[in-house]
Amino acid sequence: MIADRGPDYVAGRIIYAIAVAAFGVICLVYRDFVSSLQPVPASMPGYGFLAVLTGLVLLVAGLALIANVRTYVRRRRWLRCLCCGS
Repeated sequence: MIADRGPDYVAGRIIYAIAVAAFGVICLVYRDFVSSLQPVPASMPGYGFLAVLTGLVLLVAGLALIANVRTYVRRRRWLRCLCCGS
């Protein structure tokens, strides 16, 4: 279990989470990728859909970081199958 790391750790996590969520909001508002972070050609099929999907993922990830949501994978075999396909 991770011990309490102090107020600096919490402040850094919150600042990082706000930045991640802000990139998600930018993707959603402009329906475009953040060009400096995600160089995706505009000619790619499903460009708008993927931009919105990326925005939603970034927004949810930022909110999860703010709320300090932690996920634990108890079954490593399941994770290995998911990542490696074996």
